[in-house]
Amino acid sequence: MNTVKRHGLISTAIAFLVTGGLALWAPTQFEAGSQIPIHWGPDGADRFADASDAAIYAWMMPGAILLAGFLFTFMPFLEPFRANLDKSRKAYRAVWVSTAVLFCFIQFGFVMGMTGNITDQWEMVRWIMAAVSLMFVIAGNYLPKTRASFVFGIRTPWTLTSDTSWEKTHRLGGILFMLAGMLGIIGAFTLNGVELAIMLPAMLLPILFVLVVYSFLVWRKAEDRYVTSDYIV
Repeated sequence: MNTVKRHGLISTAIAFLVTGGLALWAPTQFEAGSQIPIHWGPDGADRFADASDAAIYAWMMPGAILLAGFLFTFMPFLEPFRANLDKSRKAYRAVWVSTAVLFCFIQFGFVMGMTGNITDQWEMVRWIMAAVSLMFVIAGNYLPKTRASFVFGIRTPWTLTSDTSWEKTHRLGGILFMLAGMLGIIGAFTLNGVELAIMLPAMLLPILFVLVVYSFLVWRKAEDRYVTSDYIV
């Protein structure tokens, strides 16, 4: 995991520099006494702040990147199945790095909206949705290669108590997430309005439901499932 941490921390540092640079640049574009948009709804900007407060908001994403980097760095120390997490290191690194890249996309869209370089909020949402969808594709590609872990992967009571359930659930999950990601990339540039905003949640919730149910059904028939002596069939 040392190589994973090194690559992850490098990606976190680069993402912090990129988003921090945007946060420093944004206030130079604010006009004195103007109200800066900091939130957008279906009808456009619906929340504003003065220049000084808006400059603080611009640092939310760099702060989130540091927090994510901290969590990714120290979660392995909380993992009881350290050997399994080490076997999942490629997937762990891919999600860590892609998360840092995603935050850069979000910061870019946010700052461009604040400075008036993006006036159509749906264009900002479009690129963010495309970035999230790409992350789904990357995660889906690596899911089947993971091993049982308490801090990483599709964790249900049944995947954590049966390697068979874990492997089959993550194999199916990999296919579903990659499919959702590819559809999401297409939808990001073809859908508009509220349909664009709810596209990914509308796909993600059914996928999670299917995977939870599937993990239980596989576990029920798995020969390696863990049950207590008083388990009732």
